[in-house]
Amino acid sequence: AVREEMRQESRAGRECDFRHGRPYRQRPLAGHGDPIDGENPMCGRFELHSAFEIIAKLFGLSGDARMVPQGFNRAPGQDIAIIVKVGGKNELAICRWGFVPSWGKDLKEGHQMINARAETVAEKPSFRQAFSRHRCLVVADGFYEWKKIGGKKRTVYVRLRNGRPFGMAGLYNLWTSPEGEQVCTGTIITTE
Repeated sequence: AVREEMRQESRAGRECDFRHGRPYRQRPLAGHGDPIDGENPMCGRFELHSAFEIIAKLFGLSGDARMVPQGFNRAPGQDIAIIVKVGGKNELAICRWGFVPSWGKDLKEGHQMINARAETVAEKPSFRQAFSRHRCLVVADGFYEWKKIGGKKRTVYVRLRNGRPFGMAGLYNLWTSPEGEQVCTGTIITTE
């Protein structure tokens, strides 16, 4: 139901959203992720502004209140909020957006893996282990997609009609740097 609602809003191709009681015009974003036309969806930017209490209630989280990395323009390389199952309970964890496989040598490699295709995620060596052991939900209030409108590519903001946060399918990995530091890295699963 959530996925269908998101599809319907995406098809509508709206360029405006109401923020703080007034229309907000989306501006094209450049630099991260390839622009797309709706035929090949990819999440390259999203937003999260909901408070922990709202997220906790919606996802049935256990544990204490945590700081949630918020922003209207979450970009690859920034911290994101994910929901993971620990001992049968949902918990909020903070990850860096950009998946780095266990054999990765640098966090910068994650910029190449901000998304994983659902059609191939189980077979790709980079994601195979995480797909079987480290699935998660990436928490968002909305995401941006590029769509051709009137011959120009424009940024379209996609959110649920009820305005509540939602979870996007994702994977995470606890990557260990050459210096021995552990960093949680993650990716969002998209589809053709």
